[in-house]
Amino acid sequence: MKVLIQCDVKGWAIDFLTQSIMKYAPHHTYKCVYIPPRDAGQKEVQDKFEEDVREFKPDIVHFMYFRTASQLLEAKPFLKDYKIILSHQNQRDKALFHADWKALGVDCLTTATSKAAMDLMQKGQENVRVIKYGCELEEFEYNDKEPDKFCVGYAGRVVPWKGLKDVAEVCQELKVPLKFMGRMEKADYWETISEEARQWIDFEYMDCPDGERVNFYKSISAYIGFSSDGYEEGTLEYFEAMACGTPVITTPNGSAADMGKHGENCLLVDFGSREQLKEAILKLKEDDELRKKLKKEGWNTSKNYPIERYGHSYSKLYYEIGGGDFPLVSVIIPATYNRAKQVEEILGALSENSYTNIEIVLVWDELEAMERDEYKYKFPIKEIVTGKEGYNLAMARNMGVVESEGEILLFCDSRLQPDPDSILFFQQAIEHAGEITMGGNNKIWFFGDKGGGKRAFVENFSAVKRSFIVEFGMFNERIDKYGGMSQEIRTRWKKQGGQFTLLLEAKATEIATSKLGNDRRKDIIYSKLKLLKMYGNERV
Repeated sequence: MKVLIQCDVKGWAIDFLTQSIMKYAPHHTYKCVYIPPRDAGQKEVQDKFEEDVREFKPDIVHFMYFRTASQLLEAKPFLKDYKIILSHQNQRDKALFHADWKALGVDCLTTATSKAAMDLMQKGQENVRVIKYGCELEEFEYNDKEPDKFCVGYAGRVVPWKGLKDVAEVCQELKVPLKFMGRMEKADYWETISEEARQWIDFEYMDCPDGERVNFYKSISAYIGFSSDGYEEGTLEYFEAMACGTPVITTPNGSAADMGKHGENCLLVDFGSREQLKEAILKLKEDDELRKKLKKEGWNTSKNYPIERYGHSYSKLYYEIGGGDFPLVSVIIPATYNRAKQVEEILGALSENSYTNIEIVLVWDELEAMERDEYKYKFPIKEIVTGKEGYNLAMARNMGVVESEGEILLFCDSRLQPDPDSILFFQQAIEHAGEITMGGNNKIWFFGDKGGGKRAFVENFSAVKRSFIVEFGMFNERIDKYGGMSQEIRTRWKKQGGQFTLLLEAKATEIATSKLGNDRRKDIIYSKLKLLKMYGNERV
């Protein structure tokens, strides 16, 4: 999938989100274009954007900021020819309903909170998705220790709606040190903060490098978010603080409204209430047990929101919006390191396949250095490595299943080249599976014709619904030698009410042979004995 992403400013929060999508869904092909809203109305900027789109020929145009999106979509009606996603980054009506998005050609709107999504849907917007923010959990590690002296921290830009003036003046009144991490933006707003309060702020982490952010959270006793209602979908700092085990005091804005539980994982204070902010700071300062509880439960909240989840969610959305009317099929190819030539032949054949909404998941024993033009193939390619020597076919397939995103899985051995219409035949058979069985059972694992007149089930050229495989328990990694995989699958699948069907129309050509030497004969004996111990005489 080719995705052109419009971001606003390099290095800002939206850029972090954009880079996270590209980092954690790297199997898609991206072009990132930076256009801040103040420039989007300029004709030369609009023309350059048109040039970028026409040259890149994306499957999807993804706008990350509403005001840039509206200006470009209004100026360039040709964009309606593309699938368009718009991600909202704040909850104000001014942003959510800034334009008639459907009339401008937007196919899907995304938000980071249920509140924003509900507001959009209540006003009749269609196809709205919630994709929550997160943070780099490996970077923002949990910290058991507390600072020697109680202090609180503010993180973000100096802008009116984030409430630095209120936080600073409350801290100055309470004589509680305040640390600042962020950057100056609205100098006129800064001037409204009293001189006494300004002198109470520690600017050690102002404009600090990203690598220093975790040290900021470790250096404070509590993080304070005091944003006004509706201005933010985040904040990202909310996730970072919780991940670090830093207690959080916040207004119920953005993500805090979705996930914050007062007295459990944070302390919630009303919008604009300095009195409640004072009470929360003093309560946290005096109550050791409460701080410990918020540290623990804050982390328990953040652990569910790694930023990888954000990228994965957008990858699935790209497939859905850009994939057309047919479901995504994930082609899983386990490959040993010496099968690079055969894999390239298979990829070449798949690029000519009549079914185009596919992704490839290559699972190598060792990652073969395969230089490819990223535009050579029409489909995304994911490459992963088992890092294990010996027979590890079950592990390789399981890893492929986990990384797959398709509704349908096609398992293809690295010595089998699918025919041009094979995927379409598998997809159609799975779609109508319940119509060909007694009682309408659609739990069917289809296998194709590999030549040689074989009619018994072998999973190395087969297709099945992904949900069935996951519920089935996937492949048995206890089958660690050649000669027992298909038999174990047949026994377990049938015990769980599944059926097998040979689909003669789905064909593959053998492009490499597999010899049965004495080592494999020994493996077969070993595997048959293991199956006997597992299933007794109930084996199929």
